[in-house]
Amino acid sequence: MALRITVIGAGPGGYQAAVRAAQLGASVNLVEAAGVGGTCLHWGCIPTKTLQASALALVNARRLGEFGIKLEGSLSPDLAAIMARKDQVVGLQALGLERLFQAHGISLIKGRGRLAGPGLVAVELNGGGVEDLASDRIILATGSRPADLPGLVRDGEHILSSDDALRLQEIPRSICVVGGGVVGCEMACILAALGSQVTVVEAFSRLLPIPSLDAEVSKLLLREMKKQRVTVHTSRVVSEISKDTDGLRLTLGPSPLLEPPASAPPLEVRAERVLVSVGRALNSQGLGLTEAGVELDQRGAVRVD
Repeated sequence: MALRITVIGAGPGGYQAAVRAAQLGASVNLVEAAGVGGTCLHWGCIPTKTLQASALALVNARRLGEFGIKLEGSLSPDLAAIMARKDQVVGLQALGLERLFQAHGISLIKGRGRLAGPGLVAVELNGGGVEDLASDRIILATGSRPADLPGLVRDGEHILSSDDALRLQEIPRSICVVGGGVVGCEMACILAALGSQVTVVEAFSRLLPIPSLDAEVSKLLLREMKKQRVTVHTSRVVSEISKDTDGLRLTLGPSPLLEPPASAPPLEVRAERVLVSVGRALNSQGLGLTEAGVELDQRGAVRVD
């Protein structure tokens, strides 16, 4: 009898594990509540690079005169068409993954899985009802979601996550990006190219404050963002936020994360919307892990051996 394996999560980790297990002769159930392909395909690398390609095309088109090419009329982004192209790219790749699963005999079950007992996964199906999957092995590959920031509670309209930014229906006149990491800087550059007035706020002393990245990379990125007329405030955090008839009013104070602590007078920033991009949080809640005796660390990550 083939080994029964259930994989919870059909992102890059989960679906590749499922395919390899099927190739080795296992009977595989792949459980996914959202779209197959996970964050990378639906809310990360693929959609952002598709938007970036549209933004870069617009930037290059505006420079055609430098190459002796005359363009009649004005150029402007059509956000609905840009988003439709992004959705088409994502949808095509998701369809390819589903066909890959079919080719390997993998059962794709659309719903939210949790551990319901020894060797048992209960799936709350997207269409309603519950399906129990008896399993000899269970692989957790539930990925992550945008992290929240205290004081900047996401509402999907004025205060956005990176997921929300990929569903914008109009280009904001102005936007403040809180977090100068990889995702924040990428979205800042895309929105600036599309016509937004962009401000980036970073708590650390440089953009891309990642230990593995050389500080020269941060300096280069800062120069390029200034060329795009992106305003950058480092060593600052949002200490207050309020809303009035003109949009959002943000007060930037010194960052408490620096040693020694930063010292700077308060600074006011106005923006139509705020994009919170301060990293990722783990999707380990609601899986029944604690009840099943699975040990987690302080971040909610599963302790492995």
